[in-house]
Amino acid sequence: MGCPKEIARAIRRRKADYLLALKENQPSLPAEISSHFQKHLESGFTEVATTLCESTEKNQGREEYRGCRVFSDLKFLSSRKDWQGLKSVGVVVTDRRDKGRSTSEIRYYISRRKATAEVFAQAVRNHWGVENGLHWHLDVTFGDDDSRVREGDGPQNFTRLKRLALSILVNASGKESLNKKRLAACASDQRRELMLQEFLNIPEI
Repeated sequence: MGCPKEIARAIRRRKADYLLALKENQPSLPAEISSHFQKHLESGFTEVATTLCESTEKNQGREEYRGCRVFSDLKFLSSRKDWQGLKSVGVVVTDRRDKGRSTSEIRYYISRRKATAEVFAQAVRNHWGVENGLHWHLDVTFGDDDSRVREGDGPQNFTRLKRLALSILVNASGKESLNKKRLAACASDQRRELMLQEFLNIPEI
């Protein structure tokens, strides 16, 4: 979905707060944030209001540093008014060292909440936990990586359908695994109808 403005508006209509990762189809916004970040990095961020959260994790020879810097004064963003309720932007820097190899990554986020770097960083980690869990279930439960659908809009359409089906399974009552729920829905019209009723919040007749 690439962080479209419509998603932010839809979330605000529900009176909720958003945290959105900026991706390639929003090139100007990450560029402005990156320029602002690099400009004040040179001066040690002494001329701008900002908060910083840092952490280092070591595990079996692998070391990972995470830094999250949050800006709440958004006057530097030319398109800030296009994002409904925008209150802060965050820059997350990750450095990994594993067996002598080093990799670095910088990611940019925007949020409706005006939060400290600690709160922002935790929200980002939760965000990635949801994303990673979603992709894992799409692969394991639906075999997404083995899909042979590759032409035209087919891959995007099938991914949307799989995500919808996954949401229905997650919402369905019962203690079975998602894969067992999927098989039960395939084998029983009654169970499948019940799952749809629960998902759509339709009272059972």
